[in-house]
Amino acid sequence: MTTFESLYELLETRRRDQPDDSRTVELLAGGTAAIGAKLCEEAAEAWLAAEHESADETAAEVAQVLYHGAVLAVHNGLTLDDLLNGLPNMTALLASQPTEPLPTELHGLGKGLMTAVAHAVVAAAEREIGALAEALRLTFRHGHGLAAARDRSLAEIERAL
Repeated sequence: MTTFESLYELLETRRRDQPDDSRTVELLAGGTAAIGAKLCEEAAEAWLAAEHESADETAAEVAQVLYHGAVLAVHNGLTLDDLLNGLPNMTALLASQPTEPLPTELHGLGKGLMTAVAHAVVAAAEREIGALAEALRLTFRHGHGLAAARDRSLAEIERAL
């Protein structure tokens, strides 16, 4: 079983050694904008999977969020200890937040809100990495389910990256 610590060590090794056939090296070379756009894409997919897909699909998408978040942290020179040291701050933040349920009128906004977030990501990506923006636009423009959109656009996204 891979631990987050072993994943993080591997990412740091990839950053240092720069192997030619590494997806991580490609992401790191794209910089903060490319990594951030990919992280937003994966977060949206994780959200949709949690709403509409199986537990296994949700786990796979959340794992992608963790991976891309770790790549972003490594790109910015953060160590695993830096991330772990931030956890007490998150615990304090969560403890201070109200625990009131989401208002009923906001239930069901998941897809609409996710689409708005996706459009915002597309707009940011257009300023930074136009080819990825087109792939993201194709993914969300047709309004199909997560699996159909992902299957249709994976090749386009990979070409753009």
